Amino acid sequence: MNNFLHYFKIVLPSILILIVGQISSKHGMSISSNENTLLTVPVFLFFLGFGYLCLFVRGVVWINILKKIDLSIAYPITSISIVFVMIISHFLFNESITINKILGSVFIIAGSIIITLTDKKND
Repeated sequence: MNNFLHYFKIVLPSILILIVGQISSKHGMSISSNENTLLTVPVFLFFLGFGYLCLFVRGVVWINILKKIDLSIAYPITSISIVFVMIISHFLFNESITINKILGSVFIIAGSIIITLTDKKND
């Protein structure tokens, strides 16, 4: 478990930037679909542009992460962002959290932990 926490701390900045970018893009698209007035266009473009900026910054951060740990470990850990996005989306966008989403999240987290544990045994 210590191995997982070590890797998670390294990948966490990438996860946070990814989440902010996805939430920003979703918010921008929500604005554009709710109202079609002239005032919402700049706001929509701001959130969409900020989302894409986050994706670019995440790419730079991701490259530096891959210098420190293997892709086969880093990539599965980033899938934990799905869990965070599900929770944030529930509160910001009133998206439902179903039993299937909860079970899927548990499997994602368990899989990420198993991958890092397996890596420790192979060292």
